[in-house]
Amino acid sequence: MALDSEKAGILDRLSPDGQKALLGQEILRLGREQESLNGALVALGAAVEGLQAAVGSLEEALARGQRFFARTGIVRAAEAGSRVAILPEGELGAGQKAYPVGFFLVLAGEVAWTGGVGSRIFLADSGIDLIYRFASIEARVIAPGTFITPSSEGVTLEAEFGLAVGGRVGNGIDIVADGSFASGSDLSVTVYGYIA
Repeated sequence: MALDSEKAGILDRLSPDGQKALLGQEILRLGREQESLNGALVALGAAVEGLQAAVGSLEEALARGQRFFARTGIVRAAEAGSRVAILPEGELGAGQKAYPVGFFLVLAGEVAWTGGVGSRIFLADSGIDLIYRFASIEARVIAPGTFITPSSEGVTLEAEFGLAVGGRVGNGIDIVADGSFASGSDLSVTVYGYIA
């Protein structure tokens, strides 16, 4: 009997109706595969467009001569009234400006900044005066375990930072306080951005 059902299956596949059914199933399968491939092509097209936009943006930045920087400096509480160069002027080319886009400060020890005559720390361009300030940080927030960023309490962002105006042509980026402090662990200051 198994032989008869096997023969029947062969005859069914050879008959025009059986072939039509198999052909219909194959067409449906191919249709599903085509839909799947079309979806993959749409996703691939979107990915290619995104990649082209990213490459275009990078090419524009390169054409403008932008260079990324990330620099770290150490400020001592007792010397905080003296400027510390985070991004030295020598790293800027002729006619270039520094544009900080982010920063973070953290104490390298367990002693908060207290005493002395200082009350604020400034992230500024390296000019002699404090006209071009990017941010000011209240000294009271410089405490052990505090990670200070642009969005931290006690931080005031200036237009030169918030509007991406950058510093003055040829000036780097310094950190300086309005006075020195009697005590406090070393402060690690990292600034990142671009030069153009």
